[in-house]
Amino acid sequence: MAVPNPHLEAVFRQSRAQGGLTSAQDSHLRAAVMADPDRLDLLNGLAASGRLRSFAVDSNNGTLIGSYDKRAGLIELPAASFRDRDLDAVVGVQALIADFAHKTWQDASAQRQAVTQDMVGNLQATFNGSPALAAQLKSAVARSHVQHFSLLGNGMAAGATYDGSTADGTPKGINLPPAALQSRTPGNPGGTYNAHDLTFVLGHEIQHGFNNAAKSQATLTFLDQVRRQAIERSAIHDYTDELRAYIGAGRVDEAKAEIAGWNALLDRQRQARPHDDGLALMLDTRNDRVLDFIRRNPSDPSKAIINPGLTFNPDGSLSATPANIAAMGRHYFDRPSPLHAQPGQRPVALGEGRPTATADYTNYYGTWALERIVAAEDRANVRIRGARPQIAIDMAGLGLKEDLIEREGLDLGANRSPRPYLDTSHTPAMPGRFHHTQDASMGHDHRHVPVANHARIGASGDPVVDAWIDALQARDDAAARGVQRAFLRSEAGQHLWPGGLDDAARRAQDAEALQAPRPPREEWSADAPATQARHVMAEFAQPAPQAPQHAMER
Repeated sequence: MAVPNPHLEAVFRQSRAQGGLTSAQDSHLRAAVMADPDRLDLLNGLAASGRLRSFAVDSNNGTLIGSYDKRAGLIELPAASFRDRDLDAVVGVQALIADFAHKTWQDASAQRQAVTQDMVGNLQATFNGSPALAAQLKSAVARSHVQHFSLLGNGMAAGATYDGSTADGTPKGINLPPAALQSRTPGNPGGTYNAHDLTFVLGHEIQHGFNNAAKSQATLTFLDQVRRQAIERSAIHDYTDELRAYIGAGRVDEAKAEIAGWNALLDRQRQARPHDDGLALMLDTRNDRVLDFIRRNPSDPSKAIINPGLTFNPDGSLSATPANIAAMGRHYFDRPSPLHAQPGQRPVALGEGRPTATADYTNYYGTWALERIVAAEDRANVRIRGARPQIAIDMAGLGLKEDLIEREGLDLGANRSPRPYLDTSHTPAMPGRFHHTQDASMGHDHRHVPVANHARIGASGDPVVDAWIDALQARDDAAARGVQRAFLRSEAGQHLWPGGLDDAARRAQDAEALQAPRPPREEWSADAPATQARHVMAEFAQPAPQAPQHAMER
């Protein structure tokens, strides 16, 4: 069993000698320190480096998670933690904060800067100001959902990020913008610390930790489904369903996190005004984040108008019910990029976009997902009569936009040549092309590359399919529909879709722009690529029973 090293033993002895700990408290603290091997390693290292020199008890009960003084190397622990059986969690929290206090970050001039006591104090004060947030953090640390606090680099525009499960075993944790922890002073006019905003942000990010298992499973399922489709011997690989499920999982994750942020900030507000109306308390924060939930009533500015679909509890808190999660998906996750926002919409901008972020949530998640699809296609390297399968995606149905994806920085891997795809949200489907924009190696560093004339998509070997693709690439709708009609009159077309032309004419009214659903996967033959491509032609001729965006509301 691992034990405290000589340096940490010296800290325990000095803490007792100086009156910081009683013998009973020392015993409880030792047990808490040794309860987690990673925590013990971290505290052993802090003691060995002189960054931890003593423990003490906050006998005034002025804190909820304790505090760390970087200059003194002192960790103070709440006296209540020795009574309330949450000492393990509090010690874990303080170990992470003490570790964070000695990290560095790179400023806009590429100079390394050290975390200051001001930044540490603001982080701790934020947790200590909201009992709900403090309890959320202690539970997350106890369950290993939060294993580090770190700082974001200059290339990422976000209120904060959460590191979830990764294949290389990177610890889970929260990354914060340096400026958000710095007080604004005459000597540091760039500091943006705001206790209200950081409370909301931390509540949001910690909730990602609790969501991580479900989100990770959705990611693994996505990767497996993409791998399976990439090896199919079919002329068309339509990844719409896989992308919809993956982006939908992100939508639920973000919606739940946003609800947690609301509850953390509301609890902070209640500490000073415990009996006031909860929605009025949130309006009084004057924080733009609450506008995803409520807005001020113009007829009575003291009252709130609740955004459609949300149902608040009597105290103003919000439960993560299916209806509230779906509503937050609409009000938060679905906010548009500044490049596509319409009058009256609240845009959102995050990600790596240069010089400023431009991604909305769908395209932020979608960029990574498309990179995985491209990588899977490259690994599979399926050839149908010498040509690679065509990637097909219902871009509009998913909310994906080629310009936002390329501005976010799309990494096409070792083969960085442009990748053609079919956008099935158009009727007929429209060819598109993704470019490598993650760096300047192809001359398009985080920039959209408009393409007026696409190169010819490789021949499939099936004359009907090739005639159809030729028409699509020429943007000749009439010719494409002519090929479809001729195919649907043929014996093969009637086999795939009996009565196709008559049925299409009857059902196509007012549905020109809608995309048809893909046939169930079991209908796609693994050994007849021409038949599979013809299936897709039949799909594009049919109207969909409902608009694609409803599939996102889960």
